[in-house]
Amino acid sequence: MIAKRSNRRSDGKSSFQQLARYIADSQHDGEKLIYSHFTNCLAEDGEMELAIKEIEATQALNTRSKSDKTYHLIASFHEGERPARDQLDDIEQTLADALGMGDHQRLAAVHDNTDHLHIHIAINKVHPETLRNITPYRDYHLLQAACRELEQRHGLIVDMGDPEAERVSARAQDFEAQQGQESFQSWVKGEPSQRLVALMERPKPNWEQLHQALDEYGLEIAPRGAGFVIRVKSDHHLSIRASKVSRSLSKGELTKRLGDYQEPVITAKPPAQAKRYEPKPFAKTPANALWKTYKDRQASIAADRQKELKRLSIELSKAYGVLRKEHQVKRAALKKRRDLRGPKKRAEYSVLRMERLGKQESIKSEFAKRREAVRTAHRSQSWPDFLREQSEQGNSDALAALRRVKPRSDQPGASYVEGNPAAEPSFFPSFTYKVSRNGDVTYFLGKHQVVDEGKRIRVGERFDDKTIEAALRMARNQFGKNLRLKGSNEFQRQAAAVAGRLNMDVSFTNPDLEAEKVSHVKTTNWTDPVQAFIASRNTTAGKVSDVLPHRRYRPQEDSGEAIYRGLRSTKGGPMVALFEKAGEYLVKPVDTKNAQALRGVRLGSRINTETHSGKSHDKER
Repeated sequence: MIAKRSNRRSDGKSSFQQLARYIADSQHDGEKLIYSHFTNCLAEDGEMELAIKEIEATQALNTRSKSDKTYHLIASFHEGERPARDQLDDIEQTLADALGMGDHQRLAAVHDNTDHLHIHIAINKVHPETLRNITPYRDYHLLQAACRELEQRHGLIVDMGDPEAERVSARAQDFEAQQGQESFQSWVKGEPSQRLVALMERPKPNWEQLHQALDEYGLEIAPRGAGFVIRVKSDHHLSIRASKVSRSLSKGELTKRLGDYQEPVITAKPPAQAKRYEPKPFAKTPANALWKTYKDRQASIAADRQKELKRLSIELSKAYGVLRKEHQVKRAALKKRRDLRGPKKRAEYSVLRMERLGKQESIKSEFAKRREAVRTAHRSQSWPDFLREQSEQGNSDALAALRRVKPRSDQPGASYVEGNPAAEPSFFPSFTYKVSRNGDVTYFLGKHQVVDEGKRIRVGERFDDKTIEAALRMARNQFGKNLRLKGSNEFQRQAAAVAGRLNMDVSFTNPDLEAEKVSHVKTTNWTDPVQAFIASRNTTAGKVSDVLPHRRYRPQEDSGEAIYRGLRSTKGGPMVALFEKAGEYLVKPVDTKNAQALRGVRLGSRINTETHSGKSHDKER
């Protein structure tokens, strides 16, 4: 796990209220929030507004300290790790204790909107009793030590962090995680960084050459604080410290090589600036058509939102105009009244003004709600969410784009079936499935799940023969017959046994597992009663023209509506149900309960082959 302090506001005036609303995800109705709770507060967990006021009141009691009074801590876990609630509570308390703020008021919220489960912890640095504003000394090292301790205590994967990721700010990382697009900071450290480093390696670079090189990308370098910042000329909010781009661009190195900072020379005709930063998706899969569709949709949403907001603005102006005329009429009538003079008339004018202000506030509040409703109805969609939506509609190109090319980590306790991926990802629509933001497709098989990660099929900690069979069949369809098994010995041996018993057309790269599979094929040495029944019926079909070909029912391909043709018994095996579909009989083994239910279904009825429900009275004519 990784724990670090989030970047502070440059003015040191962070707002606990704003931070609390962000991590409690109030703006998105908690769609990325698993749970949140307050600690060391008198207010209850459900009383968020009251708890925020309590914490802000505590901060206000410290009138001496001018430094930031809120500490924003983020703890993230390895991909796939999902600690239990009691473990998360212990992790939160241990981290707070490590910083010396275990008894301070705080809000913790667990989010799962990225590939890594993470906890946001907003801590009030002002102690509720001593009112001292505590600033942890060398907090980075304190948090690192606490993380190593927690990894041992809870059996978490040891994660020392990503050195490259640390060179990108937390805000940039949030942008990349939520939008699935390259941040400005990552873009600068690509081609622009290479260009600048190459320039600084020349014998005698100068400031003007540096300005010109930056100008080619629409960038500029300027002093800020104790160093330099590289930023977009047209948008100074997009910036990065020059030393983060390269150590050769730190203030010390630049001053040493180029001398004191010099402003760029203004030329009459600036050079062409063809290379500009534009957020683009990370996915390396060709998705130009999808990206264009996404951008067009976002432009349409923005245009509709702007149109509705403009209409509301016009309505608001009209409402204020009506109120103003109404007030003018009442004021003119009051002015003509001769029965009111002096204090009484001034009091009536005051009442009239207060009445107008009250109506103004009412109109303002009403239109604020209507504007928020418009923004909600026309909310922009992130690139991953767009791809996820398209993927759930069966778009394999969108699924390929959603699966950003990056190494995946093994999940603790999980097992895998791997192989050489096909050119395009596949769906198995006969199962209920869900597409996640990272492109994983989770198929639900009763109480168990099988996850298609693109380059491998993942089976969870709990599995049975049916789960393994589904995973093997998916892998056979995705990767071909040569498969690799990865996971516990129990899983690998059970998978080999299942493949052998079912005579599956797969082979394992591990010779021991292949031998295990073959041994089960030999030792079982029995004839499948269902297959024997199918062979017998197909022999008859070859002699009698009105008997259709028979084959075994395959859930992934055959689920759906079919014509029910009755029950048959097999020699030494289960009952089988016959369904007619596409000119052949599908033979499906059924248990006693399902056989009993099917006895009440009329022959020739169209029914669902999985639920055995349908129009039982609709006899085939």
